[in-house]
Amino acid sequence: STAIYAAVGRWRGVPVVAHAHNVRPPSRRVLNKLYDEIVMHMTCRFATELLATSEEAGSAMFGRVWKERRKGARVLHCGIRTPVIDDVIGRAKREELDIPASARVIGAVGRLTRAKNIGRLLEFCAEMRRDERDIYLLVVGDGPLRECLSLQAGRLGIEDRVRFVGAQKDVAPYYSTMDVLVMPSVNE
Repeated sequence: STAIYAAVGRWRGVPVVAHAHNVRPPSRRVLNKLYDEIVMHMTCRFATELLATSEEAGSAMFGRVWKERRKGARVLHCGIRTPVIDDVIGRAKREELDIPASARVIGAVGRLTRAKNIGRLLEFCAEMRRDERDIYLLVVGDGPLRECLSLQAGRLGIEDRVRFVGAQKDVAPYYSTMDVLVMPSVNE
């Protein structure tokens, strides 16, 4: 658990950053609540820095007064700088991917795992296609479900509208290609 890594890091003199990125409901079971409290206390005590993607995520992992527990505890929002969005690059990338300029491109970026919920996004795009919408789906990333998701796109009859481009070192051109970025994750 995070607390054990934080304690070992402190003992070895290695900086440890504890990062909260999920908001989950508190457990109802007494033993789980106790475990969560112990982990939260140890993490806050031994981590050298506390970061969270939101106030809510910080409170869920580190407790209500998480910012007061550690000097320098802070929210570090996830996101991209909008200057990476470039229409010229986006149009060129659409052409390279054989996506019409008039089409709407829904995009997702991430590892292709169950938690990222790309399968549901494929279903959504199939529903949108039934409504005669000119929709394409651009999936940037790779992972254990890549083949399964490709097969699902085929079963849904949208394989010609889905572009799986794999993992990319530079995702900015792909963001520039998208009209909408969707993050359908089930738990983040």
